Amino acid sequence: MERVFVNINKKQLYRLLKFVGELKENRYPNCKSFTEELNKVDIDDNVSINCSTKTIQRDIKLLKEYFKAPIEFNTEFNGFYLTNHGWDFNAPLYSEEELLASVLGAKFAQDLMPEPLKSEILAKAVEGPITSMISATALQLHPSCTVIVDEDAASLLTEKEYYRWIFQNEPQWEPYRESI
Repeated sequence: MERVFVNINKKQLYRLLKFVGELKENRYPNCKSFTEELNKVDIDDNVSINCSTKTIQRDIKLLKEYFKAPIEFNTEFNGFYLTNHGWDFNAPLYSEEELLASVLGAKFAQDLMPEPLKSEILAKAVEGPITSMISATALQLHPSCTVIVDEDAASLLTEKEYYRWIFQNEPQWEPYRESI
């Protein structure tokens, strides 16, 4: 798998993640409709992500050229779609310092964040929609992300029985099952 290093700011990463999410859900976004949706999110959530249709055109070009996204335009649905749903958006890699800051921030939050706030954020990050308000939701698009939490933190996950079944039955988790 080829790693892509592109200088992308948080707003652009949010737009790319959201656009790819729309494509994966077969919503056929076009530049105008997607811009309107971002502007609505900007107003509703006060997150400062509004942009122009030209910005979305540049984002689509970036997805196609750097991330090899199989994106085409469908005139019947007046929107873009993925020609290959097996394609995964490998979010840009961060520097060692950024990763360290994320890990330390997560540890800090784990130690200081009270229940039920910790469980609420975990549930939104793992099972909620991708949003800039909870940046960890972007991990849902990573092809091999593993989240390991304690029972208390997992209390609000709606699919926890499924996750438990995977842990108890999938062979790749055997070494971890033996240690508990």
